[in-house]
Amino acid sequence: MKKLFVLLGILCQFSPLNSTAQKRAEIPIGIEFYNHTIGLPFDNPNKKPFNFGLAITSSYPLLLKKHSKITLDGELGYFKHKELATGININTGLSYTFTTGIGIYFAAGIPLGYIRTFNAYDLYSLNDNGEYELSKDKGRSSLFLGYSLQVGYDFRKKLNIPFSFYVKNEWWLQTNYSKYLPSLLQNTLRIGINIYPFKQN
Repeated sequence: MKKLFVLLGILCQFSPLNSTAQKRAEIPIGIEFYNHTIGLPFDNPNKKPFNFGLAITSSYPLLLKKHSKITLDGELGYFKHKELATGININTGLSYTFTTGIGIYFAAGIPLGYIRTFNAYDLYSLNDNGEYELSKDKGRSSLFLGYSLQVGYDFRKKLNIPFSFYVKNEWWLQTNYSKYLPSLLQNTLRIGINIYPFKQN
């Protein structure tokens, strides 16, 4: 009977419940502030004027190892580009993260999502009298695909604080942007934090 309890205890360590608890502990709630610019990858993503962006993020681990993980990511974002447009985006994607023993980590991801933009300038159209009048901006819907590169520090490794800080460059190729410009290349240089609200039981 004693051997049976020992065996059950060992099996519990490999059970789905234990795996689920470990994965749940790895789910963060993040916030990012960024500068939104137009251009090729690494084409001065911090150039001025500053165009404010904000994103709420999270991720779910699909594969966990001691120093690495693959995650399914999610983001809800907003930006206001003074000379282009105001945009709202929602996207998902996959990321690979490698974390060193001291807590420094590196991540690379592939975001894929939907974006709706509203022009930064007024739109006019001809009315029945042949005069130009102000038109309502109904917005423009597009898809985008890109990549992200991130470096950060995970305070859980050494200080046991459920918090991480990072810098990230995320680049998008927005498709079906307009009749005259099929695609638009965009850079976002981001500073973000993650909070890990769930504890592993």
